[in-house]
Amino acid sequence: MEERHQEQQEQHRQPKEPQDALLQQEQQQQHEQPLRRRRRRRQRQGMLPTTVLCSFVLLSLLQCLVGWQPTIIVFAQDTNNTGGGGTLRDVLVDDENLSMFRQALSELGILEAELDDPAKQFTLFAPTNQAITSNTFLNLYYNGIDNDPPTWHDHLEGTVRNHMVENVALTTDQIFDGTKTHLFSLQDPLPLQHSFRTIGNHGAQVQSANLPASNGLLHVVDRVLEPEFYAQSLKQLELQSELDYDSLGRVSLRTIVDFVNGFDQYTHLPPTGQTHVACRIRALNRIGLFYLPDTLNRSPEIKFGEFLNASNRDETIHNLIQYSLPHKNYYLDDVPNGYEEWILSPNNCSHMLVTKSKAGDLCFNDACVVESPQARQFLANNGVGYVVDKCVVCSGVGMLLDYASRYTETPNLKDAAQFWETSEWNLRNLSMSTGNGSAITLLAARDEAFNIFNPEDVSRISTDMWKNHQWNFLNHNMLQGIYLEADFARLWEENLGKPYNLTALSGENVTFDYDDARKVVLIQGGDMIKSNIIGLDGVMHFIENLPVPKSVTHTVYDIAAEWENFTTQVTLIDTVFLKQDMRRLSPITGLFAPNSDWENKVIELEDISKSVLENMIFADLQWCSTLRSKVGERLESHNGQTWQISLNTTTNMPCFDMEAVFGGPVRQSCVTKCDILVRNGIVHQIDHVLFFEVPETVGPQPPSIPTMRNPNAPVFWKSPTSPTISWELPRPTFYGPINPAYAAKGEEGYGDRSGATANLRRRPGMTALVVMAVTTLMVGLFVGWA
Repeated sequence: MEERHQEQQEQHRQPKEPQDALLQQEQQQQHEQPLRRRRRRRQRQGMLPTTVLCSFVLLSLLQCLVGWQPTIIVFAQDTNNTGGGGTLRDVLVDDENLSMFRQALSELGILEAELDDPAKQFTLFAPTNQAITSNTFLNLYYNGIDNDPPTWHDHLEGTVRNHMVENVALTTDQIFDGTKTHLFSLQDPLPLQHSFRTIGNHGAQVQSANLPASNGLLHVVDRVLEPEFYAQSLKQLELQSELDYDSLGRVSLRTIVDFVNGFDQYTHLPPTGQTHVACRIRALNRIGLFYLPDTLNRSPEIKFGEFLNASNRDETIHNLIQYSLPHKNYYLDDVPNGYEEWILSPNNCSHMLVTKSKAGDLCFNDACVVESPQARQFLANNGVGYVVDKCVVCSGVGMLLDYASRYTETPNLKDAAQFWETSEWNLRNLSMSTGNGSAITLLAARDEAFNIFNPEDVSRISTDMWKNHQWNFLNHNMLQGIYLEADFARLWEENLGKPYNLTALSGENVTFDYDDARKVVLIQGGDMIKSNIIGLDGVMHFIENLPVPKSVTHTVYDIAAEWENFTTQVTLIDTVFLKQDMRRLSPITGLFAPNSDWENKVIELEDISKSVLENMIFADLQWCSTLRSKVGERLESHNGQTWQISLNTTTNMPCFDMEAVFGGPVRQSCVTKCDILVRNGIVHQIDHVLFFEVPETVGPQPPSIPTMRNPNAPVFWKSPTSPTISWELPRPTFYGPINPAYAAKGEEGYGDRSGATANLRRRPGMTALVVMAVTTLMVGLFVGWA
């Protein structure tokens, strides 16, 4: 029967001689579409009689009873059984029952590139449409098959190639000849069962055999020939040695997953696929030493304080296991070099930055695929996995900023990340370090915006001495609460399309606007470049311009010049040209007293800088906490005077003791507002002007020659056109009521309560007149004695 069957096939392969023109036309049509007809004839002629089939089944059962099985594994033979004029592609195109298999081959580029190449030889097993739709995994892998690349690209390709045996065209008789246990496909070995003439792990049977093509033979099968990864899920961590229990007793990923009973997290089958970012043993045991120093529960370290902490089980599942399973298949060859993508974790824990460098390194945040000896990629039926060199955990916006600065090129965020990295704050959750403990919005400016800083500024502000200034600067780039891009646009609309301010964590305002034409949020006049990057502790936006607080832009002098209640002292500083020193000196601490305490003070203007104003300037940063620690000690001011530090027990504020003469009590000048940050130091507001000696009553004083002080000329950017020339020393300036001494003579003597220097006529001071009188008297006595 078999020989007759083959003869019939040979007869149908040989075209008959045409008898007339009509027969020639019919033959031409048959030649144009030969494949479908030949396949149908073979299906009709290839049916074995029932008796032969029964005999074959009985023989197979006998073989099973005897126990005889072939034991030799033989590679595919170099056999050529091809025929017909079309390729395997043509055979597939001709059969609509194979359309799904054909579609997969086409989307993968195999149909045209390989199966239409006459120079190649294949034995091809084609599952029917019904076989594909009834297979849970392969039916899933058809989701997103039209995408570029297909969503389940490597899974589809692995499946298709498991149906292809290369360099040979084998008939079913040659396949089941009893000499082979496996056929070696382009993916995995295919087990053979000769007794039942089945192929594959699930016993696929050939429905239509030996369909010829010019480059091989096609066999239609009733089941999908599943590759090995169909039987493996991401749950089976033991299949990867670097994830399994460690022979050296080190903590492994499987140790943690087993501890928290989290294996079911790896069994999900999302239609979009998923990637397991699996940290190897070495990476897990380097946490806290080389990376991830911060914990979320304030324990000393992560591995035992969080991951292997029974009370922290749910957090470990959420922050480690679920976060390491982003719902997308990232196949190494499908991700192009230079790739950058922010993907939100399936549990909305935080975004993850996926990048591939120009050198081909695939990274998830800062965890990169281990490349030695080759990329550690593995397939499972529900996704793709990688062994990586670091562990990924749910990240705060500070961590995400750091990853962006290292693994993305636009925008460049290295300067911003440097400030946050040296802040000593918990970057896994910034709300544990600043703000009121709730979520925050971080504004991260690109590097070009940091040009306001020179290298000296950057180095200075990152030191321990200036740590508060650094924190204030960072707080000025954060808002309390979560503000998404849509929220900024909504607030602009609510403000009638006008700019508006929001208060940053620094306590100062940041200005927001909206360009309705471009649909772009503006911060401090610059564009929002990228928005809505979600972190464990809030949200982050990349911006063009840098919000800058007064601690960066203002000096000791500048900050006080903005205070209405301190204009008297500022005016005196201007008068004696001390302003430039207070802007230039660094680091310094400045004290400022209110206008009310300058009233009724009689001070020689020519000596006011040395005797009074410089009393309130100190070298270095004298924080209130520092002053409290120096109670009982003496602190030297800029003019060389020393001041004993005391403490107001009612307000707990530090004070400067002012010594009285003639037995009067000691007076205090106490701090009323502490640690106001400025570019070159700090400022304290005090309740009283700081005098070294405060006379309680006016007593007799020995005559003395006044110290002549010639103040330095002010520094002008442009030379003045008409310089002011004056030879007279200024007389004392009075603040407050009319001076009786001058009022009696009808002279102007009102002080300027606003702090402006009084415009009085110049005349010799009273001290100079007294000295002249005493000198004249002494000269007369000397002449008389002589």
